[in-house]
Amino acid sequence: LRNSNYLTVRWEARDLNKDKLKYDIYIKKIDSPTWILIKEDNTETKMELDTQLYQDGKYVLRVAVDDTLGNPPALAKSAEMVSSPFLIDSTAQGVSGFTVTGNRIVFTVEDKTSIIARVSYSCDGKLWYPVFPVDMLNDSKAENFDFTLNNLPAKKFIFLKVVDEFDNCKVFQEEF
Repeated sequence: LRNSNYLTVRWEARDLNKDKLKYDIYIKKIDSPTWILIKEDNTETKMELDTQLYQDGKYVLRVAVDDTLGNPPALAKSAEMVSSPFLIDSTAQGVSGFTVTGNRIVFTVEDKTSIIARVSYSCDGKLWYPVFPVDMLNDSKAENFDFTLNNLPAKKFIFLKVVDEFDNCKVFQEEF
């Protein structure tokens, strides 16, 4: 589940003897050989991962479990599992090529990691209107926009709100 800059991670483990279990959680970037311990001796089966601590990219988690809380070291059992890959994307999008010719507004939105989900504009920062890309489909990391404002604002600036598929949001204020 995605909530702002946190990823809720859950796992399940059972001990046949009903011993209390503890978990060590590790993370690594897919192309890295090194696991980083992010939580040790955790007794919960979920945690919040602060995604802003990590570079954008694909990651996996490893959860190591053991029953040492209920057994002497010689009799303790352990196991581990690696998650499916997942994407961390905390970087905001960028707007480039912003031009105004008469009532026509043209710009490009680009995200280095994920797909542009939606773009909207506002002339007052209160009412927001959707803007569709030139090809009418938000389906790539870079989208071109070209639209006409029916009434140019008297203040001569426009707000652009850009949201990617992971709900990273960035608002740009452009003057013209």
